[in-house]
Amino acid sequence: MWITLGGAAMVGVAVVNRTQNLPPGEMLYGPLLLVAFLFGSLLLGGKRDRILLAATYFLTTVGFVEIYRLRPDLAAKQLGWIALGVFVMALASRLLSSYRWVERFKYLLGTSALGLLAITIIFGREVGGAKAWLRVGSWQFEPVEIVKVLLVLFLAGYLQENVLRAKAGKNRLPPSWAAWGPVLLMWGLSILLLFLQRDLGAALLLIGIFTAMLYLATGHGLLVGASLVFSGFAAVVSSLIFPHVRTRVQIWLNPWAQISGGGYQIAQALFALASGGLTGRGLAVGYPQFVPAAHTDFIFVAIAEELGLLGAVAVLCAFLFLVARGWQLALEKEDRLGFLLVAGLVSILAIQALIIVGGTIRVIPLTGITLPFVSYGGSSLVSNYFVIGLICAISSLPGKVAEGIS
Repeated sequence: MWITLGGAAMVGVAVVNRTQNLPPGEMLYGPLLLVAFLFGSLLLGGKRDRILLAATYFLTTVGFVEIYRLRPDLAAKQLGWIALGVFVMALASRLLSSYRWVERFKYLLGTSALGLLAITIIFGREVGGAKAWLRVGSWQFEPVEIVKVLLVLFLAGYLQENVLRAKAGKNRLPPSWAAWGPVLLMWGLSILLLFLQRDLGAALLLIGIFTAMLYLATGHGLLVGASLVFSGFAAVVSSLIFPHVRTRVQIWLNPWAQISGGGYQIAQALFALASGGLTGRGLAVGYPQFVPAAHTDFIFVAIAEELGLLGAVAVLCAFLFLVARGWQLALEKEDRLGFLLVAGLVSILAIQALIIVGGTIRVIPLTGITLPFVSYGGSSLVSNYFVIGLICAISSLPGKVAEGIS
């Protein structure tokens, strides 16, 4: 409650700072945001988790305030996406009365993920050198936002049956190559299709999800090391094949050499980070609009400039609370499938946040994916709220629901 009330007040402050008055329509943004959050909490009922929802609502609120400050013309749209996301979260938690179907339909889930990527290659729309968007009428979305969820569901169902059972039976690990075959095939095909799309940010996200799920299922650090080596090899190959990837790597290594060209975006981001200081310039007082795509790829930088290091750390702490609580809920599951599902879904949010924050502060090359719950974008926001809904539902189901899987 206090998070949403504080968020409503922040929206009001942003309105006043931007316009020096309270436009009748825009002054409703805060109350509407509060109503959406309260509505979602009520619909979740007994399945809601206070820590998980508090972190999610806090991130959403901070993101909405910064989007309104940067692009007031998009604020109403983002508010609509938030309302839809909250509804999808509540719907997912209400409709999911069992998760045994994941193991039964695992191959259908996996092939659906590959099919979406293949359709994007054929019919996708290219943005920023990557063919990552599908358009349906006047609506467009990123299929990878659906693929990442399907991938976790497939891996949880398959690994539970073929790896965790072998582990429980004290068989040698890893299991036979025949058992690993479908996982490795899905991994290879996913990365191949993403290479054909030239969407390497999404490829990095999917590699991270594969690595996390394999480690959760086996506990073998060797798999993590092998995945990192593969990722490094794929990065080198992609930089040699695709000009836009090579340019991003060069900009990452030395943005100052191209400060008037391709390095302008990251250079301005670094200036914004430096000017924020400890407490920031103040909400709606800084100049994050000088950073291209500040409301999407670089919204973390905009927050760091206007709210300072303290504001940036608050956002990172919210992600930390969200992920830590999610993994705690996973550990509380008594059945293996439930553990893998909750832990894998939480890992999506953790990996995605690490990739985009790392790119914006120049720890890794910029990949162009969104910061969960914070960046502007409908498909990302709705899919991430769907993930939260699944986590709430699965974690609340009793162990007896999954006894038939063991």
